[in-house]
Amino acid sequence: MLCFEPFLCATLSILFYFVCLAITHFVYQCSPAKNIVMEQKNKRQCRRQNEGESQYDIIVIGSGVVGSAMASALARDGRSVLCIERDLNEPDRIVGELLQPGGVEKLHELQMEDCLEGIDSPKMNGYGVFYDGQQVDLRYPENADGSQPYGRSFHYGRFVSNLRRHATKQENCTMVQGTVMKFIEEDAVDCDKRTVRGVTYQRDDGTIVQVRASLTIVANGAGSSLTKCLNDAKPIIPSHFIGLKMKNAALKLPCQWRGNVFMVDPSPVLMYPISSTDVRVLVDYPGKKLPNIANGDMQKYLLQEVMPQLPECIHQDYRDTVLSGDIRTVPNREMASQPVFKLRGAMLLGDAFNCRHALTGGGMTVGLSDVVLLRDLLSKVEDLDVFEDVEENILPAFYHKRRTVSSTINILANALYAIFAPNHCSSKNGNMVSFIRSSVVRYFKIGGVCESGPVGLLAGLVKSPYVLLIHFFSVAFVGCWDQLAPFPTLGGIYKSIQLLQSAVWIVGPLIAEEGLLKFVFPPYIFKRNKDSC
Repeated sequence: MLCFEPFLCATLSILFYFVCLAITHFVYQCSPAKNIVMEQKNKRQCRRQNEGESQYDIIVIGSGVVGSAMASALARDGRSVLCIERDLNEPDRIVGELLQPGGVEKLHELQMEDCLEGIDSPKMNGYGVFYDGQQVDLRYPENADGSQPYGRSFHYGRFVSNLRRHATKQENCTMVQGTVMKFIEEDAVDCDKRTVRGVTYQRDDGTIVQVRASLTIVANGAGSSLTKCLNDAKPIIPSHFIGLKMKNAALKLPCQWRGNVFMVDPSPVLMYPISSTDVRVLVDYPGKKLPNIANGDMQKYLLQEVMPQLPECIHQDYRDTVLSGDIRTVPNREMASQPVFKLRGAMLLGDAFNCRHALTGGGMTVGLSDVVLLRDLLSKVEDLDVFEDVEENILPAFYHKRRTVSSTINILANALYAIFAPNHCSSKNGNMVSFIRSSVVRYFKIGGVCESGPVGLLAGLVKSPYVLLIHFFSVAFVGCWDQLAPFPTLGGIYKSIQLLQSAVWIVGPLIAEEGLLKFVFPPYIFKRNKDSC
């Protein structure tokens, strides 16, 4: 005779499981969180039915390096993306033409490395630094596997055009030309912040178009008017770049296929090839008021003040370029990231969110790193309309994790500029910065980790602000050693204390702006004098 007890127990267990499942489902359906989610989904469905309006998952404003890469990456992940660009013609800029090895790595992670091909983009293998008759050759440090990393230089417009073509090849990406006029805002259901639901933009023919999306990403560069709508951050403009393009001069540079940095007075000069023949020249001019080009003051400054401090091998090409009148300028902006936005459903990315002095060429590395990180985080979100998931989980994780790369490159760029152009603004640093500048060159010449460490930071390969601080203060201690050798004197000790104090006041405000080591560099003490920059 069969025993039915086991079968009875199994049947009761199954019934109990289904009863618990039904109760759990009923509780969830009645919960406030579920009601909010359902309300948001219903609103989205209603919006999609509105006549004359298009609905996308994400709108990207701006199709420069960061905007195009972001649109392409999100579309490849299956999001429907609309990218709006004010001018889709090939851009012509004098900055953003050197991609560090760290940026090249990120381009590979995004599977967009083919955008560097077919644009006459030479490989760059390091820097040459020239100061007070000395020359220091700096190569990018080898990777862990022994391979040699390299950067890439190019004409900015050619690279961006390739990125745009790559984006438009994605099935889910639409790119249009138009000028964004304003955000479409709605009252939020569960908080005091208003919510961005899309944008209104104007086409070239004057047509006004409204488009809606769950998330709007503003990536239209430094100086964007939309930045003010989302964030109270204000950029500092410590200097301008005066840009020249020397033709057929790539093989005449003192250090070929490298960035050439001339530490002259009053500010550094950069030269690097942007093709197999052309060389970009960037002359830094501190302050806000530039010499006049129309009356010849600019040409006089470039030929009489700057050229005598440059190597003779490039004098002829430099002089011919200046006299040709093809001179352009661009402001150098510095703006620390402030991840507190006034509106929900929208965020800033690229130079519209965070920019640093262009001296080190790290902007695109930061931007592409942000694209990779944000893509990976958003891939975990099924419904972008669930703002609690995006605002409480994804965005805080993005702002925290990005600092590993962004803080390192931001502090490095702004600190180096303060050292290489010591008179660019009045500060507490005094005249001791010139000693730190000499110490930087001497530190490089020691070799070993004193060379590979700083160059790895410049390249975007070493991603730690704390490693940066170790090297920065090591440079300061080298300067102190020079003051105290061969034996300490009262004057040497006094200068050493001044030098360390200057080093602290150079890097302290930069660390405070990035929100690091607040107990050592409190923001209410370490502030930059923005009015004097």
